[in-house]
Amino acid sequence: MTDLSVLTLCSRAPIDRTLLVREGRAFRSIEAPKLRRYVSWRTLLLPLQLPLALLQAFLVIRRARPQVILTGGGPVTVPACLAARLLGVPIVLLDLDASGGLANHLCERFATAICLGQEEEENVSRVSPHPRRVVTGVPVRSEILRGSLDAGRAITGFSGKRPVLLVLGGSQGAQPLNDVMHAVLADLLELCDVAHVTGPGKGDPRCQHARYWQREFVIDELPHLLSLATIVLSRAGASAIAEMAALGKPTILVPLPHAAQDHQRRNAKRLALRGAAITIGQGELHSGLIPLIRALLDDPVRLRTLGDSLRASVVPDAAERVARVLLDTTRSPS
Repeated sequence: MTDLSVLTLCSRAPIDRTLLVREGRAFRSIEAPKLRRYVSWRTLLLPLQLPLALLQAFLVIRRARPQVILTGGGPVTVPACLAARLLGVPIVLLDLDASGGLANHLCERFATAICLGQEEEENVSRVSPHPRRVVTGVPVRSEILRGSLDAGRAITGFSGKRPVLLVLGGSQGAQPLNDVMHAVLADLLELCDVAHVTGPGKGDPRCQHARYWQREFVIDELPHLLSLATIVLSRAGASAIAEMAALGKPTILVPLPHAAQDHQRRNAKRLALRGAAITIGQGELHSGLIPLIRALLDDPVRLRTLGDSLRASVVPDAAERVARVLLDTTRSPS
């Protein structure tokens, strides 16, 4: 098999560049506008921003001459797919949530193949039929499976003698979770130690306690924090769920309100109906989180059942399945 060369097309967001530089990945960035379903002043700029993003994507793709493009939503997806279509490059679209976002819906008609994160009947109806949908599951980074309990204790300073709640707010949805955590922290620390990933720029230095650890952003630490966690409190994006499922972690999902296509609520509902996760609304957290955590910690059988059921929902070879679709879709070099 020939060597694989990967070029990432990303937005100009600082976090994109930071992560790609850190991983040593080759990349090019473009001025990709974020598409919104609601009208705001930024919507007025789209007629100017989108053609520029399309031109930039076209030039990058024409120069790189890729044999296939893999994309899964976000600001870069639309200009990248339009440019790829103009240049005749096949497109594999990752549609991992229970309902895809706006970018995926716009680009679905251009895709050569679509990789679904879950069974077809569990996805909401699509814009149009597509001849090649493949259920691959949601790929999980192999590093997630290599977490260490001892490393988690060393990172947080926790003794390991008390249960641990890991709180992951994501990027868009971190602040509401942070507000609730700070409001109920004193009561929560009576029940467990708390590891809290607050989101970039959202840490609160006023919250200091030996049994409370916070960090704005984690990369290498995440597998170890997940290994340490007794319970995970998280938003309900497909990728985050897949990582917790791979480890069989008892999980409380807090769907992000007003997420694109309501995909987080759909993801959470699907798992809750299977007994694979507990769902709680963002507005219920302030009054409902402490009783819920207490009830779970008092019922180890329920905790184990939740973790086992969530683990059973994951497709263990999802990355390999996506890779096979990519190889099957790749065009011959010109």
